[in-house]
Amino acid sequence: MRLQTQINEQGMLTVPVPQSLRGKQVTILITPTPRYEDTSAVTAWQRTRQILRQTHELELPRKSHEEIISELRAFRESE
Repeated sequence: MRLQTQINEQGMLTVPVPQSLRGKQVTILITPTPRYEDTSAVTAWQRTRQILRQTHELELPRKSHEEIISELRAFRESE
C-alpha cells in the first residue's frame, strides 16, 4: 500500500492510516515524490499505475496458469 503525505518544516510526518492497518506493526519506507513534467503521456502513465495499484489492493484470489487454462477449456466446452 502506498500513502502520500507532506512532511512539515519541523520534520513531522502525519498520515491518515486505513482502518485495516490500525493497531498493527508496519514498515515505513520514505522516498521523495518525483517531479515529472506535466505531459499527457506521463499523466496517463501515472493514472495507469494508480489503477493497477487499486486492483492489487482488491486482493482478488490468485490463480495459476494451469487453473486459468482449465477454466477456459471448461467454459469453451459448456457453450
